[in-house]
Amino acid sequence: MDMIQAYGAAAVPTNVLTNSGAAEVGPPSSDNDYTAIAHAVFTCIAFVIMMPLGVIFLRILERVRWHWINELLALSVAFIGLVIGIYLSTTYNKSKSFNSAHQLIGILVILALFLQAWLGWHHHQVYKRTKRTTPFAPVHRFFGSFLILAGLANGAIGLDYAENNNHILVYLVLSIILVVLVATWVLFNRWRVSRGRRNGIHETSRYEPPSQPFASDVHLELVRGL
Repeated sequence: MDMIQAYGAAAVPTNVLTNSGAAEVGPPSSDNDYTAIAHAVFTCIAFVIMMPLGVIFLRILERVRWHWINELLALSVAFIGLVIGIYLSTTYNKSKSFNSAHQLIGILVILALFLQAWLGWHHHQVYKRTKRTTPFAPVHRFFGSFLILAGLANGAIGLDYAENNNHILVYLVLSIILVVLVATWVLFNRWRVSRGRRNGIHETSRYEPPSQPFASDVHLELVRGL
């Protein structure tokens, strides 16, 4: 670069967009941050697809074993997303201090998911021994719903933190539609079951006998008590 071009009379530049003594070689290009894409993909799969699917397995299809298998897989996927996010944070000056809302919420939510998994496992173990629901059941139910909502909200915060404003509105609309559809489906199923009980209709358990794949030895009462 010819630095002589940087010298001249003291004055306000007239055109800062004009090249002087420099030439562009080749067409402009942009690099893709695949680490950020991977972080978004893993966390979205966990919170937008797999965890709501786990709710459907338990609340609507009444498949306890499918529920916990799916949620353990979702936890694994979310944890991978967290690890990628931590690595990604070390590559940018703005995120190296780990003090943003998106980072703190993300770490807390993933850690809380391990507690949520323990609550579900402990409730299941106690129920198998006593055949009675436990105080952990409502905690597991409402805490799980809270964590899913927190994860979805943190996704929007993450898009804003990454200055990816073009996708925030789409993400918010899809998340709201997802929450409304799942909640409506669950509430309708609960209303249907409650009406059947009032009319003296007793539903049979949908669990498979132990000889079938993914069979569960948990009685339908476990689902009702959760």
